[in-house]
Amino acid sequence: MLIHTLLLIISAFCLCSTASVVTELQALLKWKASLDFQSLTSWSPSNPNSPCKWTGIVCDSSGSVVQINLPNSNISGTLYKLDFASLPNLTRLNLNFNNLYGLIPSNFSLLSKLTSLDLGNNNFTGAIPPEIGRLSATNLPSLQYLNLTSNLFSGPIPKSFSNLSRLQDLRIGSNNFIGGIPTEIGLISNLRMLEHIGLNNASLNSTIPLELGLCSNLIFLDFSNNLIRGGLPRVALSGLKKMRFFAISNSSLSGEIPWDVITTWTDLECLVLRVNSLNGNISSKIGRLSNLTLLYLLSNQLSGMIPKEIGNLTKLEVLELSINSFSGPIPLLIGNLKRLRIFRSFNNNLTGTLPVEIGDLKSLQIIDINTNQLDGELPSSLVGLENLQILSAYINNFSGRIPHHLGRLSNLVSLQLSHNLLSGKIPPSLRNCSRLEILDLGENALSGNIPTWIGESLKSLKFLDLAQNKLSGTIPYEIGSLVNLESLDLSLNKLSGPIPPNISSLNFLNSLNLSFNNLSGKIPSGNQLQTLDDSTIYMCNPELCGPPLAVQCATDKDKVDGIGDEDENEDGRGKNENSMLWFYVSMILGFVVGFWTICGVLLFSEGCKITYFRFLDCVQDWLSVFVLVKMARLRKSLMV
Repeated sequence: MLIHTLLLIISAFCLCSTASVVTELQALLKWKASLDFQSLTSWSPSNPNSPCKWTGIVCDSSGSVVQINLPNSNISGTLYKLDFASLPNLTRLNLNFNNLYGLIPSNFSLLSKLTSLDLGNNNFTGAIPPEIGRLSATNLPSLQYLNLTSNLFSGPIPKSFSNLSRLQDLRIGSNNFIGGIPTEIGLISNLRMLEHIGLNNASLNSTIPLELGLCSNLIFLDFSNNLIRGGLPRVALSGLKKMRFFAISNSSLSGEIPWDVITTWTDLECLVLRVNSLNGNISSKIGRLSNLTLLYLLSNQLSGMIPKEIGNLTKLEVLELSINSFSGPIPLLIGNLKRLRIFRSFNNNLTGTLPVEIGDLKSLQIIDINTNQLDGELPSSLVGLENLQILSAYINNFSGRIPHHLGRLSNLVSLQLSHNLLSGKIPPSLRNCSRLEILDLGENALSGNIPTWIGESLKSLKFLDLAQNKLSGTIPYEIGSLVNLESLDLSLNKLSGPIPPNISSLNFLNSLNLSFNNLSGKIPSGNQLQTLDDSTIYMCNPELCGPPLAVQCATDKDKVDGIGDEDENEDGRGKNENSMLWFYVSMILGFVVGFWTICGVLLFSEGCKITYFRFLDCVQDWLSVFVLVKMARLRKSLMV
């Protein structure tokens, strides 16, 4: 009797299990049929007893569907036809990076066993249904991972999220929410398991709730690209002892950074507070953050000196202090930061020299210290930075010669040293920097000729600025070999001779300035130069001629005078008569103009008026270009 009963139970269980599998299979096929196009080719009823073999489907030992993993699967459609009630054992649903749209059905709340839900990077709209906060059941696992980032959700963030007592990772950024960060996010002690919260780019408008400090297990917080205003509350931050990544950038934070609290986060690896209105100094206590790898304080109102204790951050890889009001020298202990890859501190008030110790930072790829008040010579120790790709030091007071050692930096892509007091010749060693795309040495006191090797060796150049120096000689023919060149500025030098004709074949050239030199001859014609139909490009080169200048070349005048000599016909007599008429009119006009020209000179007795007025015109043109160049330099210096 007992055996018979057991057999009945087992039989009933098998029947129920089979029925459950069939129900799940039918639910999945019904959803597939509702999609815009059939990308799930393996989902076929031809093998009705084996959904576990379909793409993205994971089953348990009984054959019941427990996971649907279809990220980046080219799925387009809605979730309306997906019957969640038929998938009672589902623990994981991943549909990231598809083209799903419409609302999230409220019957998600039926998935009582769901532990991971990833619907990020789709086009879902409307409000997040509050039913998602009911994804929990007594004595059963509940949601631990929720990713809804990069959709089109609107409305407020549901307060019911506070019911997700096992939630560890909440990612709902890059949406169009209204309102602020709900205080419930930390009010309910249930959320103390939360470790990751990503609300970046979510259109939130609020202050940081004090209740956030109750989320004591938080290790990752990103509220960037919102309208977070007010200060950084000490009460909230003091409870976040485990923090590793803290980012609130592109917001409206104000007040001082509570360094006394933040420096207690001994596990902190990344601190990102860029583009806010924070003020005050960087505390010397920052040296306690021994695990810090990224410090990003760009574009605030910070002031004071860069503390020497920053040299204690030996794991630091990125140091970004630009667009603030820091003053004083760059600390010598920066040489301790052996892992530093990026050092940017442009648009500050830094003074003193560039420390020799910076040459010890073998991992450096970017040095950007433009628009400060640094002086002295560029240290020869820069030669040790074999990984350096960008050296931007324009708008400072650096003097002396350009170190020839820079030629050993074979990975250099951008060298910007304009607006300094550099002198001497352009060092020939730079020909070894064959990867250079930007060479900006304008507005210094460089002399000598433009080297031919620029066109021979720097084939990757896109931007070449040697303007406002003391360069002489001719423009090398080899410049026309820079087939990638987009911008060329050689203005305000002492260059002479013709413009190389092959410049007209530089197909990518969209900016050219050769004004205020002593160039001569005919301006080359060509498809690319015809697109640069601006006479100011060539002005104040008295011996240049041809379009777009109004001055005709002598050969062109001869051709104009000879037109029609061989095309005489019966109307030739009338044309000759008209020509004679204009000849006499020209004689009269010439006499009048000549008379008053001579008389004007004699009456005013101040030298040659024509020369004088030409001089005034040239000065006026020079002032116009000077203002334009200065404005362009200013805009460039303000670029982030």
